[in-house]
Amino acid sequence: MMAFGLNLVLALLWSAAVGSVDTAHLVVGFLVGYGVLGVARPLLGGTPYFEKAPQMLRFAAFFVWELA
Repeated sequence: MMAFGLNLVLALLWSAAVGSVDTAHLVVGFLVGYGVLGVARPLLGGTPYFEKAPQMLRFAAFFVWELA
């Protein structure tokens, strides 16, 4: 949960640095934050965040597919 919170903070910082808090900048900031946290993974210790995030994306894609 800590890694997800850090990722949200990084996304907000990205949007603040860009100067516009909108959906596109938050999504890009979230992806950049995920990459930064992936590089800093050894510093975070054992966290299941990097295994669960792709599973959540696959589930969201499945949900949208079934919804359509």
